[in-house]
Amino acid sequence: MAVSLTEYANVRRLVAAANNELWYEGNVATGEMTELAAANGDMDTTDQLNMFEAYQKALVVNGANLKVADFGNIKLTSSALGTAHAHGDLLTQDQGGGDVAYMTVDSSTTE
Repeated sequence: MAVSLTEYANVRRLVAAANNELWYEGNVATGEMTELAAANGDMDTTDQLNMFEAYQKALVVNGANLKVADFGNIKLTSSALGTAHAHGDLLTQDQGGGDVAYMTVDSSTTE
């Protein structure tokens, strides 16, 4: 299975932390910033804060707070797939016309 990197579009998104809030570029075309409401008050920007990106995620280390803002993954439910899948499994779906979608399972839970 060969996947060409030209099949994917890279989108860069600004993520910023200030005033104990985390903001991200919600609309990349206009540059409009949107607050990540779930993170409001979860960090102390007066304390040392380190933020880096990996795997379409912003990882934040702020004292004892360790947070992940995930901008790329979508949750799939195993019940909808009809079978359980484990971490690292590669899921595929035929999109028609010879196109196939791929997703790697990065966490596995039973609900």
